Parts: sequence; C-alpha cells; structure tokens
Amino acid sequence: MSQPTHAEAVAAVRAFIGAEPQQGRSAFIISLDARGNPSVRQVSTYIEGWTVWTVSQAGSLKVRHLRADPRASYLWVEDQPQRRRKNVWLRGRVTVIDDPEEVAAFLERRSRTLGFRVPERDWQRVVLHFQPEYLRAEGFLGEEAGNTPVILRKADFQALLGQATA
Repeated sequence: MSQPTHAEAVAAVRAFIGAEPQQGRSAFIISLDARGNPSVRQVSTYIEGWTVWTVSQAGSLKVRHLRADPRASYLWVEDQPQRRRKNVWLRGRVTVIDDPEEVAAFLERRSRTLGFRVPERDWQRVVLHFQPEYLRAEGFLGEEAGNTPVILRKADFQALLGQATA
C-alpha cells in the first residue's frame, strides 16, 4: 500500500473532523482561563470548509474564557483506533456570536445540512465561530511515514479556502 500524498492526507483530515454525526472520534475545545491555564471540555462540532462551529450556553465557563481571550484550540481524537491513533489539533481564534438572529440562522443552516433538528433548550445559546491558524494531524500519512504529522499553517488555510471559492 502506497503512502498518501500530502493533499490526500489533508482531505482525510478534513473528512475526519467533519464527519457527522461524530462517530468514532471525540472533540474537545481548549480555552485559556484568567490565569492563562488551559481549560478543556468535550464538545460537539460542526465544520464548514475549515471553519469550526460549536453551540454553547451563553453563561458557560468556556464562553466566559473565550470572551476574555479568543485564543483556543480544538482536539479530535479517534475513539477506537485500528492501528495508530488518529488525532487532529487546530489552533486559532474564536468569535462568540450571541446575536439571536445570527444564532437562529446558524442553527437552521446546520439543521438543513444534517437533516435533523436539535431540540429547543431553555437556556440562551451562543455560537462559537473558530478560524484555524495552525493544524497538526497525526496518523494520516500511513504506516510508512511513522509519526510524521500533517502540518498546515495560516497561509495554507488561506490557499485551501481560495481553492474552494475559485
């Protein structure tokens, strides 16, 4: 079996983090508390292109952290690896969207895409809009590559997004 090309590995990474529902992997968001310490929570994600979206409660700890400091990371880890565990780490910045019309528009778009509605909640929802600036993914280049990671930087994301709109 031949080793995947970088482009094939990038496509596999995108498919891994964007698979819905999130079967076979767990996603986590890492934000920074007031002292600069990382705080980790498991989340559900919705992916459009390379943009990551997460719905949360307006008053949650992660939202308070991200309002104070928008730097964040997401980590996806394969739950039941066959061989080498796949994992993807994205680093970037979050914008907290709390405008009710924008939140409702996002929830409607997500429902149409996924083909199901998320139940109404009795708490105020916000949407975390994450733009990646760095990616490190392991387990996508085949056994021959050993621990060689797939790396994408900000310019790589800009080029990928340019290809998507061209």
